[in-house]
Amino acid sequence: GRELLALAAPFELRLIAADPYVSDPPAGVELVELEELLRRSDFVVCLCPLTDETRGLLDARRLALLKPTAFLVNVARGPIVDQRALTEALRERRLAGAALDVFEQEPIDADDPLLDLDNVILSPHAVALTDEAFADSGRSASEAVLAFARGEVPRHLANPEALDHPRLRDRLYAHAP
Repeated sequence: GRELLALAAPFELRLIAADPYVSDPPAGVELVELEELLRRSDFVVCLCPLTDETRGLLDARRLALLKPTAFLVNVARGPIVDQRALTEALRERRLAGAALDVFEQEPIDADDPLLDLDNVILSPHAVALTDEAFADSGRSASEAVLAFARGEVPRHLANPEALDHPRLRDRLYAHAP
């Protein structure tokens, strides 16, 4: 959520948020109850984790609170939004549009009615799948292999407890002067 706030800052939007676990929102953000957020917002961006508490959070009743001119963006997890209720609201134009990169069932079925709507944008949940990310990943992995071959600890070690393994310690320190 805080990353989205940073991205939205240049647009000078009025920002409201609903989060039952936040008592001190970032500067410039008004904290409200979820139902109020849904009634007031032109754009609702769903960013919460999927838990028992958030599964079906945006059900038919809550989706009905949105203005007919509002847009829903779900980039969190599909089951947070009742996809059948969302499809119906979009089909009946009770909601202006939606953008989704997550679905209740993934991958989305080829015959899912969302695919036929003209007021929804669907994309894969792949924000990190960029040319830069792939290049950085390959570069980082190669650097780690070369560091290990030189007897050095790789720079981005995901599991530092592995350094305590006797065979790894022997390998790393075999090159020590």
